[in-house]
Amino acid sequence: MRKQLGTEIRGMGVGDGRDRAKLTEPLTEPKDLPATTVPDSSINIAAVRNNIIRTRTRIAEIRESLAKDSIVEDEKKLISEDSELERLYQHIIEKGDFRVLQEKSAKQVNQLSDRYYGPTTLRSFIERRHKKAKLKLFEEFVKNLAVVRADSKKFDEYKSPEQTGEVKSYGPYDIMAHSEQFVYGSLAKIGHMMSQGGNQNTLDTNDIAPRAQIIMNDVANVAARTHQGESIMKKYINNMFDFENGQRILALYLASVFDTAEQAEDVLSRSGGIPSQAQRWDSTFPPIYHSRTNRPFTQEENRAQIEAEEELSQKFLTNMMSILAETGIEPPLSVEVRVKDSAKTLR
Repeated sequence: MRKQLGTEIRGMGVGDGRDRAKLTEPLTEPKDLPATTVPDSSINIAAVRNNIIRTRTRIAEIRESLAKDSIVEDEKKLISEDSELERLYQHIIEKGDFRVLQEKSAKQVNQLSDRYYGPTTLRSFIERRHKKAKLKLFEEFVKNLAVVRADSKKFDEYKSPEQTGEVKSYGPYDIMAHSEQFVYGSLAKIGHMMSQGGNQNTLDTNDIAPRAQIIMNDVANVAARTHQGESIMKKYINNMFDFENGQRILALYLASVFDTAEQAEDVLSRSGGIPSQAQRWDSTFPPIYHSRTNRPFTQEENRAQIEAEEELSQKFLTNMMSILAETGIEPPLSVEVRVKDSAKTLR
């Protein structure tokens, strides 16, 4: 790992949910634009132009100050040495080519689907019917997960740091991921800590879906799980999907790990965004299953439930490790939804 066990990578705007919330400080209208300005006046046009120039200058200065960081330089070298990674990075991250992201994500949907169903045989026909019914329940579960942010105030729309110039927490990993171009949210019930608790603002999926990405883990946790000499962006991109295919990936992943959607929620809601869990889930901090609904009445029932839950926890961990080994896809322990440029909220 890039950090020794016992030290989670935090800060730099990516490791802590509270920092991430600061990264996309929302504005409902451009700064320095008088509310009384006539929309089509030359004064208004000049004010908007000047604001855009100031904003882009601020972002460019911040990026330039971090561009020579050893993390950035090492990562760029690793990318240049892998032709397929370089192609994906240039198209998906640098150019924001959504079509390439969709193509990559669709291939991964097919890979996970084939893995989930297994080979087709006469004997597997009934089992496939059961698996299809099970997957449908997980698809409904994922579809009903609201995309949220937890903020102290209500906003009609969030804008990216690139749009507002408000970058309060930013670092080398954000340089590589172009975090300044996105508004960040997560998924209710199973998401990042930045989305949990009260003061949740729900993003409008009709607005964000054409521009949104689902990422299994935030970039700081990805970096902590990347071995020395390996590319952070390779793992990051492998765990990044367009919103539609990302929902399919998430449903297939959860159906491959858990028996029920309730189990998935019980496990993921306990670990959402906690760095130690997201970074060391397969070593010192494995995910723990504990049912929120089963309530034993006797000591004997309690012991039996503890034993059953320990067995299930091990089963879920084994399934996660198997998926990682075969596909490179990580469990959604700090899942993010990032939206290009802006994101409207539901009122």
